[in-house]
Amino acid sequence: MAVTTTKLDGQVLKVYIDTVLLGYVTEQSFDISANMIETSNKDSGKFAEFIAGRTTSTLSVSAMHQFDATEGYKEMFADITAGTEVSVVISNENAGDYEWTATCLVSSLSISFPDDDVVGYELEFQVTGEPTYTVIV
Repeated sequence: MAVTTTKLDGQVLKVYIDTVLLGYVTEQSFDISANMIETSNKDSGKFAEFIAGRTTSTLSVSAMHQFDATEGYKEMFADITAGTEVSVVISNENAGDYEWTATCLVSSLSISFPDDDVVGYELEFQVTGEPTYTVIV
């Protein structure tokens, strides 16, 4: 496939857990941040100085709960209770585009049962180690 040259529609980006599509996802996000270590001292003058420390990343997902999902709430519940590391990929599987890949632990999982609406769940993955943002081959 050709590289996507138009604005990217978020609908085409899917979440895969250990290569299996996470079913009925409505939204996902990837966050990365770096700890800033202050190195200001008496010689710094008025402005603070910093160096970059450790970097941390999380992936957040919202999904509808469906009993027929091959990978869904049941599997995420099992992963968080067992402390299982999973491989998470956010991709449109279009060669030449980019995808996010990380080894993660499920760090939070919540499910809601609203009146007159679909049952949904939220989950957050804590990235362990270095995430990647690489070209899809």
